[in-house]
Amino acid sequence: MMIEVKSELFVAEELASINGYSWTLASRLGDALEKAEMLFGDRDKEYTILGVEFLSTEVPQIWYAGSGRHIAIQLSREALGDANQAFYQLAHEVVHCLSPTGAQGANVLEEGLAVWFSRWYMKTSGLGDHWNATLESYLEAGRLVEQLLKIDMDLIKRLRGREPVLSQATPGALMKLHGDVEMTLAEGLCETFCR
Repeated sequence: MMIEVKSELFVAEELASINGYSWTLASRLGDALEKAEMLFGDRDKEYTILGVEFLSTEVPQIWYAGSGRHIAIQLSREALGDANQAFYQLAHEVVHCLSPTGAQGANVLEEGLAVWFSRWYMKTSGLGDHWNATLESYLEAGRLVEQLLKIDMDLIKRLRGREPVLSQATPGALMKLHGDVEMTLAEGLCETFCR
């Protein structure tokens, strides 16, 4: 299958104002990571983000390369032909770079936060507000995280101050951080995510 590669993913054009360049995957990675850290706390710098590559599969992911302390963000092959799709997938995967574990196994909280953040990133970056996950499991995880963030937008940052690894959060930790977090919500967020 031939896909026309969008040059704007890799080629930065000097802006007419001569004070910067157009967005590419590299600059979007930096921007999305900075915004995710601002909202949810600093990433674990024991892991090195190597960059972005494309897979022949449809499922974007992070891949632990080499020693396991190096992360490659892998986007779907189809995103090569759609810069905004690539930026959307990139924003999702950036959340998984905040508290990597060296293995697969995100909980609903981490996956839902990735869904929420990728939608938020696209909207606040002026790239549209129509972006969303397509699988029901991701949509449900995103809805649960949205409920949590409506209670307290800073809850994730505070949680990560106590438990830096999102996938290791416990219902008790979530409920301790805010009295309005109900047991059913906390338990749902801490379950292992099933695609």
